[in-house]
Amino acid sequence: MNILKRLLKGQEGTALPLALILLAAGSTLTIPVLSGVASSMSTSRQADRNTSDSIAANAGLEDGIWNLIHNNLETSEIPNEDDSFNYQLADPVNGSAVDITVTNKGKVIASDGFESNSWSGGVGWLDNWYATGMTSAIHGEQPYEGHDHARIRASSGGIKRSVDLSNYPDITLKFAARVKIFEQGDEAKLKISSNGFNWTTLHTWTSADSDNIYYEHEYDLSQYTMSSQFYIWFDALVDNGGDKFFVDAIVIEHKPIFEVVIVTDDSTTTALVIIDNGAASIYSLTHS
Repeated sequence: MNILKRLLKGQEGTALPLALILLAAGSTLTIPVLSGVASSMSTSRQADRNTSDSIAANAGLEDGIWNLIHNNLETSEIPNEDDSFNYQLADPVNGSAVDITVTNKGKVIASDGFESNSWSGGVGWLDNWYATGMTSAIHGEQPYEGHDHARIRASSGGIKRSVDLSNYPDITLKFAARVKIFEQGDEAKLKISSNGFNWTTLHTWTSADSDNIYYEHEYDLSQYTMSSQFYIWFDALVDNGGDKFFVDAIVIEHKPIFEVVIVTDDSTTTALVIIDNGAASIYSLTHS
């Protein structure tokens, strides 16, 4: 500025052209600077919006989980699978309205009590039971529950079925089984496989179990590899058709999962939340 004053002093006639030249030169220096400042300010504003939106989404997620654990949302509003409850935070968070929808995604992945009296009954499976040898879905002979159950006989008898467990944590397999007239050397096995080729034996029944009484069984499968086609196989290894192995009330389930969807002014956040003994853990989290 002092240089400009000295140049202009006593040069009234040339002041305007010189000033225009300097202004023009100044403009070439200023425009890139201003452009950089504007870009920086735009990036800063976007970051502020992202941060503000994240804070609003987190507030909604925390509130949804709090209501699940402490306000009995599961039992009071969404007791059944696919039940949903929608509400909005009373006050905006960082200027953004926060809309929350909590959906009960249920526990049971697949089940079958053989009440269809066939190998195609139940829900949640990828296909029908693959039954071999002397096997029947029968009515009578004292099922564990309902009117029907599966009966497996002879050395070739077995039932096998697959289910998609790829998107679920903490899988539990439950069922009831009964052994009748097993002699020494007779066996029945429960096997599992993540690919249908490599099998792991979870349980073996022998003549020591042959009291003709149904017992409940429960297995935590979380230590095994889950897959999109996971198999369970009840297989009999007995010497004649009079040796009988019964299975009923098969259930594959996971710990309760709830979908929490938080919609703010600028984004949607979806979390899958597992509730286990009053504690919550986030299984997956996505933003869009």
